Amino acid sequence: ATTKRYTFFFFSFLGAVWEWFGCLQDCINFCWYGVYTTGPGVPRGTEFEGLYYANHRDHSKNLHCFNGGAGFEFRYSKNDSAKGHNGSIFRMPAWQYMRLLLLLLTCAHFAAAHIGLYVGMRKDLADNYLYQVFVRYGRPMTSDDFSKLLSNITLSTLGLSIGLRDFRQLDNALLLQGAKIEIDKIDEHEAEDIMKHSAYGHSAAMGRTHYAQTDNEST
Repeated sequence: ATTKRYTFFFFSFLGAVWEWFGCLQDCINFCWYGVYTTGPGVPRGTEFEGLYYANHRDHSKNLHCFNGGAGFEFRYSKNDSAKGHNGSIFRMPAWQYMRLLLLLLTCAHFAAAHIGLYVGMRKDLADNYLYQVFVRYGRPMTSDDFSKLLSNITLSTLGLSIGLRDFRQLDNALLLQGAKIEIDKIDEHEAEDIMKHSAYGHSAAMGRTHYAQTDNEST
């Protein structure tokens, strides 16, 4: 009887811990959505992969603070071979989300890295909580994870499932057609125009041919 009692308490403890990890995951998902939707431009899903908030021996941190505000340095390396260098974009989302995220990273992530070891999580997966920002039960979240998350949120709020790729199109369409902001007309000598397109991670020519098209000349 005593053995059965301890077995019951043991599995009850495991269930409570994994329930805590589920709540932590909900908070991580919420923070990612806030960072994604309130930051300037619309980052690609691959830009969110491998964001570090602490320095690692194999990767420097992406989280930085400037003038009292926190933001992320995004690195998009798709065109590195053509450009010959790696470009970085610093985005500073709404401070309300970043304040919550900082609390999550400094408290909950630190706890998860240690608690996970007691419920059978591999050490290399548990260690991800000590360095990486967006983690799903010990594994770094991927572009597919982000897209599924966004699809679930937009389906519950808008009644329409919108993934990352479609959301980039929607964001540009709202700027061009809804707000009447001509982001495709750029003055190469205006720093504001240059930074505007840099926030989206593409050139003006790329924006004209691939985003928010209203005619049959789109590619």
